[in-house]
Amino acid sequence: MSVLYEAVKSPLSNNAANLTASSGGRARSGVFNSIPTEFQAVVFAGYGNSLYPLTGDDVLPKALLPIGNKPMLHYPLQWLEVAGFSSVILVCMEEAQAHINAWLRSGYEGHLRIHVEAPSCANDSLGTADVLRSIAHLIKTDFLCLSCDSITDVPPYQLLDSYRLNNPDALALFSHVPKHEYVTSLTKEIDEKLIVGLEESSSQLLYNKSSADIDSDVSFRMSLLWKHPRITLTTALADTHIYVFRHWVLDLLKENEELSSLRGDLLPLLVKAQNQHSLAERKGVTKFLVDEKENDKPNARNLKVNVFIPEKGACVSLRANNLPNYFEINRIVAKTAPEPKIVDANVSKRAVVGSDCMVNEGTSIGDRSNVKRSVIGRNCTIGNGVVLSNSILMDNIVVGDNVRLESCIVASGVTVGAKSKLRECEIGVNHVVEKGRTARGERLVDMEKIETDIDMD
Repeated sequence: MSVLYEAVKSPLSNNAANLTASSGGRARSGVFNSIPTEFQAVVFAGYGNSLYPLTGDDVLPKALLPIGNKPMLHYPLQWLEVAGFSSVILVCMEEAQAHINAWLRSGYEGHLRIHVEAPSCANDSLGTADVLRSIAHLIKTDFLCLSCDSITDVPPYQLLDSYRLNNPDALALFSHVPKHEYVTSLTKEIDEKLIVGLEESSSQLLYNKSSADIDSDVSFRMSLLWKHPRITLTTALADTHIYVFRHWVLDLLKENEELSSLRGDLLPLLVKAQNQHSLAERKGVTKFLVDEKENDKPNARNLKVNVFIPEKGACVSLRANNLPNYFEINRIVAKTAPEPKIVDANVSKRAVVGSDCMVNEGTSIGDRSNVKRSVIGRNCTIGNGVVLSNSILMDNIVVGDNVRLESCIVASGVTVGAKSKLRECEIGVNHVVEKGRTARGERLVDMEKIETDIDMD
């Protein structure tokens, strides 16, 4: 099922228009019947299995999980608007569509024209390449695609200008791997690393493989080394799941239905096919690598996959696709957000809330409570004498008197009983923590609901 949301607010600001990746004009009626654009944009709003217990059945979809007290989806949409896009294809699963539609109607403050697609084939077992294949008929140009959990402040014109200047067939935005502050006995710092090989002088991506997929040593073909004698290998980069592709890649996906994931299947195939002619022939890549000369005779060209890597420390680019990353991006947003960081909240004069905290509307904080390095959502009640440190609290949470929460992630609707002491805990939706509970490194969820879900399956 598809739904079209058209912006009714004022046009883009002059600053945003100057970063244009499109015509910048107002969209006309009909689906993508606007002034012809150089790129189209696709946003994937997936399931979010790695964010359990914050996601699951009958709870907020991943795309609407709060980051800095704004839905996750706010950030990629805002980034695309700054880039100058006037319209976006947003792909989600059918069970998430009602939630996303409701937010677009009542909570979205941007100016993009958003076409929501919920293909009947979309489920948590399908990859991004599968989903892209199902909506390929909507894409008429080269296209930029990203996940709803791709959070970046890299100026979008830098990425798009790199694509224009170097003319690759695929361009990926990579970032330097951050150091995580949220490392618990439950959620270890992510061991799986990406091994990247690139030619720095040309920004060409020559090797791209997860460490989990490598049994022993990294090896290269001699033909690759003859062609690219200076390859830089590193594990210090992360794939942000932001890509720009030529339009012909959609035809490649249609002809190779075994390609399920953009990051795990399509991008590695394109990287290998740059230097493995037999692979490129077998997968049908070479027939797309033809430039038309003025005399109408085809001219075969080389496949090229590039990366764009911002200078280390200059920008933030992170996927909020697991709990350590989700925690880290919340911490960064809370620390760098402009004032006011406390919005329409009732904070006792005898409470202390640090400058690196965010508190959303309708929340109350009682006497002698101390809040630091934390994000608190809407309509929460924080009792007296509470200590919150390095924690994320979503909406509609009740925290009793004299509770201590340190390095915890608390989902919406939770009640924490008085005098509880929780450290490095993950608390699922609507869970009730009994009074005086002490726990460290535990995942607290409603077991009765889990058993009910299992019985229904």
